[in-house]
Amino acid sequence: MIFKKAEYTDKVWLTEVMTAAFNYDTAIHRTDTKEDGPPGYDDGTLAEKMLRTADLLIYTIIVDQKRIGFLSFSVVGTLGTLEKFCLLPIYINQGFGTKAWQLLEEQQSCKKWVLETPDYSLTNHHFYEKCGFIRTGKKKYGDDSYSTIFEKECK
Repeated sequence: MIFKKAEYTDKVWLTEVMTAAFNYDTAIHRTDTKEDGPPGYDDGTLAEKMLRTADLLIYTIIVDQKRIGFLSFSVVGTLGTLEKFCLLPIYINQGFGTKAWQLLEEQQSCKKWVLETPDYSLTNHHFYEKCGFIRTGKKKYGDDSYSTIFEKECK
């Protein structure tokens, strides 16, 4: 597994991965809709915004010369903030996410990581807890829209 820094030409691919990953997660955990994600996740505007954010690092995850997903994050001092961690659904539950997270931790010298993930996404909650994160709070986005905040202290 290797990381490769995403380029502006990856915008369409990033959008395809986000659309597949968010919709896959939504279909598993929600009964009211099968498609949902952050604003612009499925029309290219979120990928565009991410690629134009100067302090946001975006790494494609490559296994056997195939792009299987991506991570986007920022690091300020020793604090890392994981923004997006998306895998194409055919690669979920095969250990690739865990390996990608471990590789990111090895490559970044953060003393603490923070992230948020949809409140309903119990699969994500389990994954992050398996990686050593603990739940530290919630954030409200709308009447029935929340995210769960996770943090991890590193050595």
